[in-house]
Amino acid sequence: MKEAQVKEEVLNKLSSLLHGGEVIWFRVLHNGLFFDRNGRRITMGQSIFPMGEIDFPTDLDIIVLINCGDGTIATLFLDVKRASVKKFSLRQEEFKKTMQGKPKILCRIINDVSQLGSIIKECKSL
Repeated sequence: MKEAQVKEEVLNKLSSLLHGGEVIWFRVLHNGLFFDRNGRRITMGQSIFPMGEIDFPTDLDIIVLINCGDGTIATLFLDVKRASVKKFSLRQEEFKKTMQGKPKILCRIINDVSQLGSIIKECKSL
């Protein structure tokens, strides 16, 4: 399945969870990329996450606020990738390392909408 199809399915599932109360809010951070006729990479909707005095580029696709059910909220960063890709890019890995150790923040790759439930469960247990 193509990455765009997985992303559409994930967004549809997040929309349904939004109405169920498990997802409080979500937003697409990275709207895609293409290459111009000279082969230059052009990113639509640059992903920037404010961290103090600097904006840190995430290059991740989706941010989700999760209702943990105990009065707390967790933040989930998702990067949608085709099934054969299991690793973050270098910039994404840097962002993930920066977020590690911060309370209630999780960064994950998602290759199939069927993974969303277990990722949300993991996020809620932080």
